[in-house]
Amino acid sequence: MSTDHELERRTWVRVALICVVTFPLVAAVNAMTLVTDARRSTGDVQWAEPWLLEMTSVVGALLLVPAVAALERRVPLVSGMTLRHGAVLLAASVPFSLAHVGIMVGLRTVLIPLATGKAYAFFVDPLTDLLYEYRKDLFLFVVITGLLTLSRQIELGRQETAAARADARESGRLTLKSQGHTIHLRARDFSWAQASGNYVDVMAAGKSYLPRTTLNDLEQQLHSAKVDVVRVHRSRLVNREQITEVRPTRSGDVEIHLADGTTVKGSRRYRDRLSLPDNAPPQ
Repeated sequence: MSTDHELERRTWVRVALICVVTFPLVAAVNAMTLVTDARRSTGDVQWAEPWLLEMTSVVGALLLVPAVAALERRVPLVSGMTLRHGAVLLAASVPFSLAHVGIMVGLRTVLIPLATGKAYAFFVDPLTDLLYEYRKDLFLFVVITGLLTLSRQIELGRQETAAARADARESGRLTLKSQGHTIHLRARDFSWAQASGNYVDVMAAGKSYLPRTTLNDLEQQLHSAKVDVVRVHRSRLVNREQITEVRPTRSGDVEIHLADGTTVKGSRRYRDRLSLPDNAPPQ
């Protein structure tokens, strides 16, 4: 199985599971609300009709998810997004809404009379009814395409992380993404790093880099490249081979001196990873 095919499969499976779980839950809440409102206003409660109204809408939406996924794969919402892509997706929401209305109306026309003995009428005022449904369906369409895009970005991130770790293991180099560029560094040149929001400030061979990654992903790459790194703070990572001295402070934390002259502050929670005895005298 190709990597791209596996990525699409995992993207689709995640979104399908989210839709299968959340859409019926939302519909159930709506149905119970309709029942409660009817009880309060008229006292005449029809349990079957509200549930059929909501669940037929869910069935229609779920049946259309594969079509939306196929479109979103060809017209991505983020990667290479253009005004043309946005226009295509907006235009596609119209047939999506018409198909959704067609499926749920067809199901309701058959099921509601069977369950309640009453005929179901939808096109009393076709233009108003279709516009009303389109407003809701546009939101639904955006939610589905958004879920697909987010899921694909997650899978792409995982794929890139796995590839970077494999490359680190084979070549001994780090792969870092920064401002649309890919940076390759010799892993053994790594000195220390500090997390900074969605980025990590990396020091290597006397130079500073600010890739968009996580400290955990960087640590995994370094481990794959057989570099002995140690977490000295929840947001700091140090190359153990670069450490020249560790000095405890009066607060219980540590000051870590590196071969390049840098001093990195370490937390007391991580001092045991430096093999520093608890009763070491503070400076």
